[in-house]
Amino acid sequence: IEGVLGFVVREGATNVIRHAHARRCRLQIKRIGEQVRLEMEDDGRGGVVESGNGLKGLRERVAGVGGDIEIHSPLGGGTRL
Repeated sequence: IEGVLGFVVREGATNVIRHAHARRCRLQIKRIGEQVRLEMEDDGRGGVVESGNGLKGLRERVAGVGGDIEIHSPLGGGTRL
């Protein structure tokens, strides 16, 4: 699970740097009982389309350890992963 979380952080940060045109990015990791919640949020341009290979790979890796990914990315309103 730690390896998958590390991959999600690296991929998410790479997307913020390369694509979001964000000024800020916030990362929060919480443990709730046996579950771990990772949230990454930026103030960039938003409008993420989920058809890219990077997000598909993230979903597959996270699903492989019993997790899931939610993405909220309104155009012009940043992205929350």
